Amino acid sequence: MFVFLRWHLHRRPVLLLEHADRDLFRRGTASSIAMGPVAYAVGAAIAWLNEAAAFACYAAVALYFVFPRRARLTTRRGSTRTGSS
Repeated sequence: MFVFLRWHLHRRPVLLLEHADRDLFRRGTASSIAMGPVAYAVGAAIAWLNEAAAFACYAAVALYFVFPRRARLTTRRGSTRTGSS
């Protein structure tokens, strides 16, 4: 459902707030459309082999969408959100 909501907003940008970064929203929508259904399909396939691994896959997908992309990038770079070390 979330993927369809983002796709709808992507197709109708007039529904976004004026100050929203439309390019960032477009890129985020593309990554959520690519990541979400594929990751859930992988989790479903893993469930046939190992239930605990499938649960871990679903938990990883949830965590991926909980944290904003910028937070994930700054964590990987080893800096804080303000840019100081």
